[in-house]
Amino acid sequence: MTLMGRLNRSGPRRSRRAVLAAVTVMLSVLLGSAMPPQEARGQAPKQGGTVRVALHLEPTTLDPQGPIHATGVQINKVIFESLVQLDASGVARPLLATAWETSPDGKAWTFKLRDGVKFHDGTAFDAQAVKFTLDRSVDGSAGGSSSQAFLGPFDRSEVVDRLTIRMHFKKPYPALLDGLETGYLAIVSPAAVRAHGKEFGQHPVGTGPYVFESWTRGQQVILKKNAAYAWAPALMKHHGPGYVDQVVYRFIPEHQTRLATLEKGEVDVIGRAPGPDIGRLHEDKRFVVYLNMFKGAPTMFLVNAAKPPTNDVAVRQAMLYAINREAVVKAVTFGVSTVAYGPLKPSIWSYWKGVEEMYRYDSAKARQVLEQAGWKPGADGVRVKDGVRLKTAVAVKDDPQALDMLQVMQASLKQVGMELEIRPMALAASEDLARKGENGMTFMDWRGTDPDILTLHYHSKNIGGWNMGWFKDPAMDKLLDDAREEMNRGKRQKMYEEAQKYIMEQGATFPLFNQVQPDVASAAVKGLAFDANNYFVLYDVWIDR
Repeated sequence: MTLMGRLNRSGPRRSRRAVLAAVTVMLSVLLGSAMPPQEARGQAPKQGGTVRVALHLEPTTLDPQGPIHATGVQINKVIFESLVQLDASGVARPLLATAWETSPDGKAWTFKLRDGVKFHDGTAFDAQAVKFTLDRSVDGSAGGSSSQAFLGPFDRSEVVDRLTIRMHFKKPYPALLDGLETGYLAIVSPAAVRAHGKEFGQHPVGTGPYVFESWTRGQQVILKKNAAYAWAPALMKHHGPGYVDQVVYRFIPEHQTRLATLEKGEVDVIGRAPGPDIGRLHEDKRFVVYLNMFKGAPTMFLVNAAKPPTNDVAVRQAMLYAINREAVVKAVTFGVSTVAYGPLKPSIWSYWKGVEEMYRYDSAKARQVLEQAGWKPGADGVRVKDGVRLKTAVAVKDDPQALDMLQVMQASLKQVGMELEIRPMALAASEDLARKGENGMTFMDWRGTDPDILTLHYHSKNIGGWNMGWFKDPAMDKLLDDAREEMNRGKRQKMYEEAQKYIMEQGATFPLFNQVQPDVASAAVKGLAFDANNYFVLYDVWIDR
């Protein structure tokens, strides 16, 4: 069925013009261009008011170096700042650092820091604060693993003087600037970390344009304007404090409920609008629709390569043939996103198109692979080998989208003789099982602008962290290690192409779709933009009402 047909059948009736408009928008995204924000031409930004944002998931923490997720990073984007930020073309620009240089061997990076910057608690930002952040990123004291992973082969940091920090690496690390931009390496206030200890993630203190005020669990986070803010980067449209007085983030997991709050005027911006409603929302002059495919990994499930029965590579390969990705995209995203075939999205520079030919949907092929590997149908239709049933269980966050896609996968796998048990639970609980190697498959997607993110999910050193598929392969480890220290981009490209091929040959992941995130804002919201990882940029936002 065509994209137009899917849109026309889903949700309330809408005009042909609405459907065509939605298709035009979606195609523009898939071809690499995003919708421009709508601005009030010639109108000066208004001061004051509150911008209210509804997110689909409540974060576990707001500590950048803690066990933080995308929604937490989204909130942190205006509380904290990093040394650099990437522009729309992926080039690193100054933020808290004003300039940097790399040693000839690529093992030392020296950053000059911005003077006059203050943390929200009044303490000074300087090289000691950067060193403190880097140290807690690698010592694990904050409880997270992402910040450490994005530092690659980090060795130590050196305070050269008050406004100069030098980072030393054991090997060259060309992906450093991309890692610094992610948000996981945002600079924290040493004084606040010492004061709050392990509770710092509930009382975050950074240098950004908005200051943490309160967190009501299960409901919302409130931020207030940083009146002293005067160091915005050149990429921003203004350079003083933010325009709005407050930013309120509400947590509304159910998609239609989240949309209803926008349509009733209870919030101003929502993330992840329901796919069936995109067409009519685009036609409605009260709203602006933004469709962005963030760079990084697709929406996927990391499969447990260490736990029976998926420790059998033939089982993993058969599952890849058995899963009807097109059905998943239709059921879960209503055609807004595109089918994924590999461990990286096509929006990232090192994407290898060869993955698209490796596992086309073929249930007959899936049965053949299982038969040849000795998995024979049992009395109840579930295959058996050496007394082991072809059954796996997946513990997953209790999120409507994740559950929808799993139900489609469950039906596909049942047709070839495999049983998939779905166990919804709290996000933290599901991740705890995955880190212990007790989860059959683990839901995952990841934002990142450099293919080094493959190291997070497929290098054995990250087992117990973000390698939640417990994939352990010396050949893979060596390839990823070599690629992350290669300074020649052309050579890195070939290495990461080889890595993508090997990951899929081993069936280490089940890619489902390249998520195009439909975010919707009230037309009264002006100045909304998106960063290199497609997080909301709220600094220039003002409300026209």
